[in-house]
Amino acid sequence: MSNGQKALQKLKEDGALPDVCIIEDDFEAPKALLASYPDLKILISSTEYSEKRVTDMLKTGVSGYILKFADPEEMLTAVKALSENKKYFSVGVSDIATPTYQPGLDRRQLSDLASCRFIEQRSNAIFMGKPGVGKTHLANAIGLEAVKRGKL
Repeated sequence: MSNGQKALQKLKEDGALPDVCIIEDDFEAPKALLASYPDLKILISSTEYSEKRVTDMLKTGVSGYILKFADPEEMLTAVKALSENKKYFSVGVSDIATPTYQPGLDRRQLSDLASCRFIEQRSNAIFMGKPGVGKTHLANAIGLEAVKRGKL
C-alpha cells in the first residue's frame, strides 16, 4: 500500500479533513489525496528543489512547498498561511512557484529583480496587485536575496 493510499485510508477513518496536510518527500501522495479531496491544503516538505520536480508538484495542486532545511519558524508561517487559504513557498523555490501561480510575471523580470541590480542603481521596485497574489512573499524573497548578496 502506497503512502497516498495509507493517507486516504486514515482520512476516511478519521472522517474529517485536517486544516493542513504536510507531506515529506512523497510526490505521489498529493496526487492521490487531491484526486479525492480537491480542497485539501497540502504543504510539501522536501529537500528537492529542482525546477522540474517543483513544477511537477505544483501542477498537482499543492498549496505550499517548503524546503526541509528551512527554519522551524518558517514551517509555522507556512502552515498558518495555508490554514488561511493562502499559498506559501520557501525562498529557495519561490522563483519557480511564482510564475506557476502568477503566469503574468515575466521570468526575466523576476530574475532581474532577484539580481538586486535595482538596489545598485538606487531605484525602487514596486509590487502592485490584488490582495493575496503574492506581492509580500515576492518582496520578502527579494529582500532575503539582497541580504545574501550583501546589498543591504
